[in-house]
Order: sequence, then structure tokens, then C-alpha cells
Amino acid sequence: LLSYQDVTNKYFTSKAKTKVTDYAIAKGVYEYSNGYGRFWLRSPFVDSSDYACYVDYDGDIYNCNVNYSIIGARPALEITIK
Repeated sequence: LLSYQDVTNKYFTSKAKTKVTDYAIAKGVYEYSNGYGRFWLRSPFVDSSDYACYVDYDGDIYNCNVNYSIIGARPALEITIK
């Protein structure tokens, strides 16, 4: 999963929004009317061990209880070619 730093500084020049896939919808991820959804970051929220950061449908970053099940996952992979 991406970190807070990944989506704010490292890989994105604009807000990190993501479309919700049909598979994610079938698994319970909520799709907003604009087609975008929320996805978890691997960064914990500093004030509570039960909370983690997520990217909202509009690309803003918030925190939420980790038991909130309508937020999806956006796997990421960095490949270095030598």
C-alpha cells in the first residue's frame, strides 16, 4: 500500500484519486457518483492505533477507524530496471 508521503510528495503531481473497480464494488467498496472511491494508506494515524489514513474520493487525505469496510485498497509496486 502507498504511504502518506507517497501520495503527497513522491509519486503524484496532483491529488491521488482512484476509480472504483467492479470487483471492489462487489466486495463492498463504496463508489461515489463521480466514479471515485476511498482507499487506505499504510500510514497510521498518530493519535490512535485504531485509525489509519485514507485518500477520499476527491483526493484529500483523512483518517478513519480501520474497521470501516467501505474503503478499498490500492496496491502499488515500484520497479527499478537496471
